[in-house]
Formats: sequence, C-alpha cells, structure tokens
Amino acid sequence: MYSGSASKGTHKLSTKIVPHESCTDKDIRMVDPLNCKMWERHNRAYADLTEKNCRHLISALLEQGCQEFAAVVRLSNDPNYEFEVICGARRHWAVSYLIKNGRPDFLFQIDVRKLNDEEAFMLGHIENHERKDISHYERAVDFLYALDHYYKSQKEMASALGEKEAWLSRYLDLARLPNEIVNAFPSQHHILPGHAKILKPFLKNAESKKELFAQAKKIVNGGSSLNAADVVKELISNQGSFTGCTLTTNSNSSEFVLVQLRQNKIILKIGADMECKDSIDVAKCINDFFNKEIVN
Repeated sequence: MYSGSASKGTHKLSTKIVPHESCTDKDIRMVDPLNCKMWERHNRAYADLTEKNCRHLISALLEQGCQEFAAVVRLSNDPNYEFEVICGARRHWAVSYLIKNGRPDFLFQIDVRKLNDEEAFMLGHIENHERKDISHYERAVDFLYALDHYYKSQKEMASALGEKEAWLSRYLDLARLPNEIVNAFPSQHHILPGHAKILKPFLKNAESKKELFAQAKKIVNGGSSLNAADVVKELISNQGSFTGCTLTTNSNSSEFVLVQLRQNKIILKIGADMECKDSIDVAKCINDFFNKEIVN
C-alpha cells in the first residue's frame, strides 16, 4: 500500500485547469475516476492491470502529485457514467488504486473530446503505437474490429494507419487465431505476430487444425509453464515432416535469411549468426529448433 507522504508536484500541462462545472471542450478537467468508464473498444485489457504492471506509473504519480498527461475521454451515453475513456486506461487504474490506498486527494485528469468511433480508434492507435506496455494481441484484436466496422478494405485501413498492407495482415492473422490456440499460451501478452505466422498454414488444413486443437487442449489441461516459443513447438510437434526447403535472402535486411518450406509453405526467419549457408544447414537449424526431424 502506498502512503500519503508524497507532496503535490507542479502541473506540467499548458492547458488551463478549470472547475468541472464550468469547463468546455478541450479544457482539462479533474474528476473522480468513478465517473468514468472504459470505452468498450478500448484497446487495453483493463482487467489485466495490476499494481505490479502499473508500479512505474503509480510511482510517477506519487512523485509528481498528478498525471503528466491527461487521459482522453468523451461524454458517455451511459447514465451511470459521465465520461468514457478512449486513451488512458492505465492512468485511470493507477489513480483509482491510489485513491483506495492512502491518497483520497487524487483526481483523474481528463481531456474531453468530441470523437466518433473511428476517430477514437485512430487516436488510441496513435497513442499506443510506440508503447511497449500494450500487447501485440491487444493491438491485433483492435485492428480486426476496426477493419470490420470502420473501413471498406484492408488496403484502405493500412493506408489510414500509414502502414504497409503486409504489416497489417500479420496483425490480423494474429487476431484471427482461434481461442483454443490462444488459450494454450501463458497469456495473451506473450503471443506475437510471428507465432501466428507459423501456425497459420496448419490452421488452413482440416486435419492439421484438428491436431493443433488437440495439442492445445493437452497444454491447457496439463497446466504447464511453457513459454510462448515452446507452446508453438508443442502445438506443431505432431505435424510430420516437410520435404525440401528453399533458401532465399531477405532484401530488406542482412541480419536474417528467409526459409520457405515447400508443401505447407511456412516462412521462418533464421538468424544469420546461425551460419545457414545452404539448404542442408537450414534444415539442420530447423530440426534442431524443433528437436525433431521437421525437414528432411
């Protein structure tokens, strides 16, 4: 529990703070976090926030005496809440935590905007684009929902995001992983686009998909503590061997080579420091990685 020993810090925002009852759009408001709810399409898993993963933010709040950046909200159409948080779930959680644990003087600092759902999505994407405390899976699920509701095509959405379509495709593949597969990982925070890339070919085939689900069920029921990479290995451990592989170079980077496994057409990235000079070396690296003869 945090004590109330920290003193109030200097407010760092240039926007003036005005009384709640007299503010207009774009004024910074100080409110009770209980008056705010998360937007249902907020791209962070609020239920997963804890004192441990918000510890740095909590310490910063105590040191500064307030938030460094206001959370972005809009007016709520829910009669039980006045505001809906678009960006700032961790700030909302941390302030709420402090109020319950020795600092009842804290208020939640918000910036009210007039936003439709697509604008809210884009704002959340921009704010979280460089953040490391939001998982790839959370971001992927957000992208898939946005594609289905705000954009006519994947190409249009990629353009709106300022990203390549191939980049967006990797996240959409991640979001489309079946729940049976997602549940096999230690947590959603550990699943990466690269994992979905490896699993995608197996999910396209009815027989291999059935085997993947069976392996996933074993992992879940076994209560194992496998890391994400080992989960992927375990999931495809019974998929059999591939005949042949083709070694190509990656024109975008000298640090990796691309290996295309024919038949199921899996593409794997192999570190250049593994000294893969030809297809035989590549096959050995892959077999060593999976600890069985995947490529022959």
